[in-house]
Amino acid sequence: MPERRAEIVVVDDDRSVLKAMSRQISLMGHRPVVFDDPRQGVCHVREGNGDCLLLDLQMPDASGLDVQDMLSGLPVPIVFVSGFATIPATVQAMQNGAVTFLEKPVEYAELELAIETALKKGADLRANPDDQSAADELLASLTERQKDVFRILVTGVTNKEIAQELGIGERTVKAHRHAIMERLEADSIADIYRLAARLGLN
Repeated sequence: MPERRAEIVVVDDDRSVLKAMSRQISLMGHRPVVFDDPRQGVCHVREGNGDCLLLDLQMPDASGLDVQDMLSGLPVPIVFVSGFATIPATVQAMQNGAVTFLEKPVEYAELELAIETALKKGADLRANPDDQSAADELLASLTERQKDVFRILVTGVTNKEIAQELGIGERTVKAHRHAIMERLEADSIADIYRLAARLGLN
């Protein structure tokens, strides 16, 4: 837990959710700042506020993905929270750098872990902006299928498990792993894990 009270910005059009999230965040020892208007939340973060952003996916004025795009490049980690997440939206959010995706209703322990992970990633982003930019560029160099393999690979599973997860052959997974190692300029799987850590993916 950080020494100072971290500012956790919550953006959700449902005021009952804002109230519940605010209470949980306060119990964790952090300071909640809530917005039911996504554009107000964007302005607040762009002014240099917030250590972490809890963001609803579906809102009437601007979607969570829209907000994520508006804040692109800022060192504020985003945790998506939604009761109606689709697989394409979840994939897009994660590919754009989201820390994780939580389903409503969110359990206290689950939320606390997500916030702690996001705060650590935010600290790393602010401490090593050049390293983060380089890591982002390397990840962006992968094809979409290679990104899929990479995200599963860094969880420590086998080629066979990756193949089963993605519905592809084990030989294809090996080919993707070889290409990933080359594109990410990695000499070993340890290099891959270190890169994933910089990206907040493990």
